[in-house]
Amino acid sequence: MRLLSSTTVMAFLAGLFFAGTALAEQQPKEQVQVQVSADQLSSEQILELQRSLQDQGIDPGPIDGKMGPLVGQGIQLFQQRQGLATTGDLNEQTLEALGLEPREFLGLSAATPEKRQARQQMQGEPQFEISLNLLNSAQVRKLQQQLKDQGIDPGPVDGVMGPLTQQGVQVFQQQQGLVASGNLNQQTLNALDIEAEEFMGLAPAFE
Repeated sequence: MRLLSSTTVMAFLAGLFFAGTALAEQQPKEQVQVQVSADQLSSEQILELQRSLQDQGIDPGPIDGKMGPLVGQGIQLFQQRQGLATTGDLNEQTLEALGLEPREFLGLSAATPEKRQARQQMQGEPQFEISLNLLNSAQVRKLQQQLKDQGIDPGPVDGVMGPLTQQGVQVFQQQQGLVASGNLNQQTLNALDIEAEEFMGLAPAFE
């Protein structure tokens, strides 16, 4: 009799366990929240953020891929307007309110070419300006090769930013009738036949 009672109890407890497991599986899992400090962003991410803040009527300062005080203040001001926690950091709610896809923005997944093209058509061609000193070696090498193809001596095509490369950018801008700032912007890259998003690392890197 005791054996039967013990078996019944065990069966009852097992039933409760499996029922609880099934119920837990039916309940939606808590969504993982992502939060990142603005100081940890790359220049490409800062450019995207600056453009999005500007689209929202907030002045982020120059659209140059640099994290300045106006960018940080702009994030907080935007969060206040949207009724979000005014942390100054970027989380999923803030990014989505800015029209930025969180996983794409944080580099957790790549944007499809179709999505990038649609975004450009909606927002217009993105404008930016970036200092040559912020370029990585692959970008410098690409820049040097394109300058060389235009008949301008950038020095060795070695991925090292030297004075000849810097002077070469200004000389090229002067030849093209552009502002000879010595920095790279959309117009300069277009004239050099360099695809901007690819060059800035928003599309698969060139060889």
